[in-house]
Amino acid sequence: SPEDVRGADILVASDVPLGAGCSSSSALVVASALAARACNPSYELRKRKDGRDAFFRSIVECEWEFSGVKGGCMDHLAIVYGRPGCVVSLDCRDEKVDAHISTDATFVLLDTRVKHDLENSPYTDRRLACERCAKELQVASLREVADEGVTKGLAMIDKIEKEVGQATANRG
Repeated sequence: SPEDVRGADILVASDVPLGAGCSSSSALVVASALAARACNPSYELRKRKDGRDAFFRSIVECEWEFSGVKGGCMDHLAIVYGRPGCVVSLDCRDEKVDAHISTDATFVLLDTRVKHDLENSPYTDRRLACERCAKELQVASLREVADEGVTKGLAMIDKIEKEVGQATANRG
């Protein structure tokens, strides 16, 4: 029960540059959630009505709440499911994850020293515009427009360009 939940004092030390775009806030939220689970192994989260993983969604939604930015879930998924030598495949529609062993890929992480600031970027406006478009088109995601075929998909995009502008419509 919630009254039996144990808390924890957590000290965080990091040399990751603030705003470097290294998913540091996502990593901190994931680490904190895993620590909370370790302190409360018998506590079970309620099943979600949408069928998504309650523990994982709590991680994502926690960051949205505290950052003020309703971002995506890819960083969190990569942190939770990533493994050395594997490439993580993610379908954001249903959050299905698959890790594939990869021997022919090389990735480089660079610090460009450009401050990453989703809160003050047009990300949230674009996301909300895409959600409005999807609702207008009666699809769960704009990705489904592509599933309708090129001709029908282009007709649907033409229909919404007037409301949201061409740049946003083309991002879908």
